[in-house]
Amino acid sequence: MAYFTCQRNSWRTRIGRLPSETREYSCRSKQPPRPQWRQLRLERLETRRLLSASPIADRPYFDLGPSDGVAWDQPRVTVQLVDAAEEIVGPATFNSWLLDTGANTILGFKTAVDDMKDPPAYQTNGRFEELGVGGTSLYDISESYRFDFAGESGVRNTLLDTRIITDATRDVSFLGPYGIVGMPAMTERVTTLDFTPWTTFVGLDYYMK
Repeated sequence: MAYFTCQRNSWRTRIGRLPSETREYSCRSKQPPRPQWRQLRLERLETRRLLSASPIADRPYFDLGPSDGVAWDQPRVTVQLVDAAEEIVGPATFNSWLLDTGANTILGFKTAVDDMKDPPAYQTNGRFEELGVGGTSLYDISESYRFDFAGESGVRNTLLDTRIITDATRDVSFLGPYGIVGMPAMTERVTTLDFTPWTTFVGLDYYMK
């Protein structure tokens, strides 16, 4: 069916199919709306490559280079284990351990364990399989101790009835760390880091405070 817009005596009337007889109407066909076209324009992107990749066993990988055995520096605290008789177990010398928010416990390594062999010696009473990003490792579980630790300010913080895990067979590196103090020591506490020694280099004091 065709539609026409007709005008007669200043009145506009819409009618259907025109009849065969002649009428005194001035009619013009109503044109359909013209389609609106939109042009899609895309921005030209640069070709970039983050890292070069090479396949190993048909799988791509990115070579980031060798990893460091130990970081340049991390926040450190001085630690001490105290037994139920209020006797200091140690460690006496290798007692500067790292604070690490990625650790869910407190753990010591061979050098620190060897530093606690004199009476009252460090005691363990079980084994624990720790799950980390690289897999699982078997550690010794200590007896229950009071765990004291202090930062640069020297203010003593205490965790009561604490068991740590230790590895008496290996160290991370010969430079340390000799132990890692994880989240049990940092929960509901604030740690302040002073990086001034990195920029001043006074003598051999280049560790953060």
